[in-house]
This record gives sequence, structure tokens and C-alpha cells, in this order.
Amino acid sequence: MSSIPKLTQQVIEQSARILGECGTGDEITRMFQDIGIVDDSGESTKWRRINSVLWRAQQRDGNATRFIEFVQRMLAPVRHIGRSDYFKSVVEQLNQIISFDGLQYNDNGTFIRISPTMTLSAAERRANSLRVQLVNRNAHAEVLKYCTAELVANDAFHAIFEACKGVFERIRTMSGSTLDGSRLIESVFGGTMPILALNTLQTQTERDEQSGLMSLLKGCASACRNPIAHEPRVLWAGSDEDALDSLVLVSLLHKKLDKCVRTH
Repeated sequence: MSSIPKLTQQVIEQSARILGECGTGDEITRMFQDIGIVDDSGESTKWRRINSVLWRAQQRDGNATRFIEFVQRMLAPVRHIGRSDYFKSVVEQLNQIISFDGLQYNDNGTFIRISPTMTLSAAERRANSLRVQLVNRNAHAEVLKYCTAELVANDAFHAIFEACKGVFERIRTMSGSTLDGSRLIESVFGGTMPILALNTLQTQTERDEQSGLMSLLKGCASACRNPIAHEPRVLWAGSDEDALDSLVLVSLLHKKLDKCVRTH
């Protein structure tokens, strides 16, 4: 990130309490060294060390660069292989805190700017947002790719629309077709020699799986994308739960597309 603003002392302190549980004292020392600062705080408690060192570093630098770098090392995804539930919980707690200063830490190890949270209830809602729930469900990366901005804004209406458009754009990219909707699905996945095949199509079961994928894709278009495309947002009656269900379906479709191969 460029032009990283200062964080409030309260945000740094509360973040330090979370981060202090994520590593040993020696690991914390090594991470301080990695980002070019010395721990001369005199503190023995891990979270107090982090709080003191990062706060004073911010005062010296005039920005929160050292805080960002420390978090990226402490919460690097590779450090938490095999304990994904713990990692997600820590990220969720951290994001509740730093959202008050307009920051969000993504599970891929990067920070993004968001509008600052003003209340505790808003921070909790943001932490339990559609994007967090999708990440917790191991949603396909293509879902997040096409609607990250909408998910950060918790804009369920447009998140569904963009995610669904992403499915059909991916099919066009994979197949070379320029069609859309049902015509796209039938031309790419239909017939005895489809352009994209989910399997070898040698048995009735495999042919049924191919047909089922076609039905799911057509359903995505008719039940999820098209109503939103033709309906004003103010008239949309869907809930966040409805949106999550739709986005999980889109994730499933992308996982199916991962298995598809181009036949000709």
C-alpha cells in the first residue's frame, strides 16, 4: 500500500493483543529485525512488546508502514498451514479492530483501504460480511476476483451480478465462444462432442454429470443473474443469506470448470 496513514493508539494496542498470541517471543524478535526495528521497549509480555515497538516506530516514521509489515509477517498464510480455522479467527478479530481506522487485512496477505467503521456493531457486521463468510467456506478464487469491491462494500445485489457474469466470461475465455446465457451453455457443453467436457463422457454416469453441469449453469443464469440484470436494485427482495447461497453456487460452478478440458 502507498501513503499508509497513522493508526490510532487504541487500534495498535488492541491489534497487539491479538498478534501477541500468534507467535513466540523469539519469532516476534526476528520479525522486528526483519522490518528493521529494534525492540528496546523493556517489556517482557509479548503483546506489550508489540504495542510499544510498533507505536514508537509509527511516531518516528510518521506512518503505519512498520505495523503493516509486521502484520504481514505474523499473519503470512504460510505460517498457518494446518490451522486454517485459527488463522481465519485471528484475521476476523484483527479486521474488527483495524476497520475503525479504515483498513482490512485480506487472507492473501495484503491490506486494502475501506471506509472507516464508526461503531462496534458495524465492525462486527463487517467482520461477518459476505466476503468473510465466503473465505471461511473456501470459496473459489474466481468468485472473489470478479466481485471483491462489491463484497468489501457488502453490496449483495451487485456482488451476485458480477460473480455470475464472471462465470460466463470464464466459459467464453475457456471455449473461445462469444455467446451468452443458455445459447453459450448449450453450444459449449452440449452435444456428443462438446467444446468443454467435465469428464471423458464414456459412460452414462459421466454424460449425466455433463448434463447436470449444463443445468446448473443455466440455472445460474436464469435464477441468479438474469433477475438482477433486469430488476432495479430498490426492488430486489433478497437477503444476505440469499446472496451467500447464490455466491456459493457460483463457487461450485467454478470448481466444476476447473475440471473441464477443451476437446477441440
